[in-house]
Amino acid sequence: MQKIKLSILFWIFGICSTYAQTNKASTFEGTIKYSFELNGDMATMMKAFLPESMTFRFKGQNMAMSIDGGIMASMGNILFLGEKNEAFIIDKSAKKILKMNPKSKELKPAPPIVVKEAEVITVAGFPCQKYRISTRDKAGNAKISYLWATDKLQLPKLNNPTGAADQFRNFTIKGVNGIPLKMSSNDPKMGNIILTAISINPEKVAESFFILPDDYTLEEFDPMKAGFK
Repeated sequence: MQKIKLSILFWIFGICSTYAQTNKASTFEGTIKYSFELNGDMATMMKAFLPESMTFRFKGQNMAMSIDGGIMASMGNILFLGEKNEAFIIDKSAKKILKMNPKSKELKPAPPIVVKEAEVITVAGFPCQKYRISTRDKAGNAKISYLWATDKLQLPKLNNPTGAADQFRNFTIKGVNGIPLKMSSNDPKMGNIILTAISINPEKVAESFFILPDDYTLEEFDPMKAGFK
């Protein structure tokens, strides 16, 4: 069960982690909550595992992601500390902190090709520009996803976009201006995932969201156990 949870967690994260880098000084601090929808043959089978929504908290170069609802809520937290260039999975059910290996290539996505499309829609009250994101997997197979980003909300440029941050390369997609408020990605095995922002709170985020629990066991994240080898 633990292996299944970890695999699904990173499958979800790989699809939804499509935020953009900007050089602008004015940056967003706050919380964005996204609804989660899976369409396709696997939707019914995976229902118990999948979240109802996902919440992202941003503060400076730090990000905390939590999963709301479903069996994944018990261990679905990911913490990225940009200033320290460190990333962790916070496993509540096992009271463990899994530190991601900065040198690991298992989760590194292929460099994307970004095409700005003509469509502009409104999501959560913000105008969002549509982008087509093309990547290739390790076997060379093409994968197309779409996101709708608003230039009214910006994230800071990472000071050290290597190491642990390399596993979050989709958070710094060049050619995308602003924060995506809607994301759509089709996985041939799982189906089509759509995340849509349903609430945006620009209030300051407490530092406590970015502090590792001191009563949890710290371990290195093992891709073998998570099903990545």
